[in-house]
Amino acid sequence: MKQPTISDVANAAGVSKTTLSRYLNHNYAHMSAKTKERIEQVIKELGYRPNKHAQSLKAHQTHEIGIQVADITNAYIGQLIKGVGPILRKNNYQMQILDANNSQQLEQQQLKALIDKRVDGIILQPIDYHSANYEFIHEAKIPLVLVDRDTVPSRWPAVISDNYQSVRQLANLIIKKNYERVITISQHFNPLSNSSTRYQSIKQQLNKFNRTCEAFIISGDNLIKLLTEIKLSTKKTAIFATNVMALEVLLNYIAKLNLPFPDDLGIAYYDGCKWTQFVNNGITTIHQDPTSIGQIGAEILIQQLNDLPINSLRNIIPTNLVETNSL
Repeated sequence: MKQPTISDVANAAGVSKTTLSRYLNHNYAHMSAKTKERIEQVIKELGYRPNKHAQSLKAHQTHEIGIQVADITNAYIGQLIKGVGPILRKNNYQMQILDANNSQQLEQQQLKALIDKRVDGIILQPIDYHSANYEFIHEAKIPLVLVDRDTVPSRWPAVISDNYQSVRQLANLIIKKNYERVITISQHFNPLSNSSTRYQSIKQQLNKFNRTCEAFIISGDNLIKLLTEIKLSTKKTAIFATNVMALEVLLNYIAKLNLPFPDDLGIAYYDGCKWTQFVNNGITTIHQDPTSIGQIGAEILIQQLNDLPINSLRNIIPTNLVETNSL
């Protein structure tokens, strides 16, 4: 028996081939429930099975979304993907997850490869903070959503954590606990990075109380020298790690030097990884929600793919301060 064609189905359902194509591509934005039900019934009656490959080529769609992340070994990424995945699956899209290994060059190569593969959209955790370096994605007419970090100037929809409110609350807690010296540590403090923003936030709040905050870049044995100095000092000192990776390095050196906390040193960090609750009865943290960031980022991308308006370029996800005895 001859297989029914798209024309056969459209004629039987009393709709145009364009309307039927929209139905097959799950584009229901301008389609009534009655029309959807009629098309669905005809497809069942005729036993029509669309040629997915030909359908994608004709519609210039692959139903694949590129997910480009900076460092896939970061626990943050797993939670981010946990938010992205269900939204894309619900809308019949598959993910291609690519790891840039914190290399701008590799990131650019992989993004261009995604464009060559004609993905329908890209969710990007950018390594570079300059919008101009991602303009080629816009020129390729591929919808783009940024997660975790924004670029400057703001050019595309971005979903990021609040790097201000809870950090200021942490600064107030440090003042309340009478810490005399405050140090913020990170792998880097690039002017436009999240680490730099978090450092500036705590610094500005401490300045209101005539307190200073030092920025310390983790490099080589410098952290050992710093911790040894703190151990010998009589000043009550607190260290704020701008992310969990910086915290991991800090905890490693604290163990090597047998430096007890919070007896000799107060510790807090930004991220909210669950495993830290088991370290010395928990570590004070600013908890962010990467799952919500991923979910909202994916929802915004679906809006773009369906030609729906985007309410805001910057979408700020709240964070909360979780206090323990580490500070």
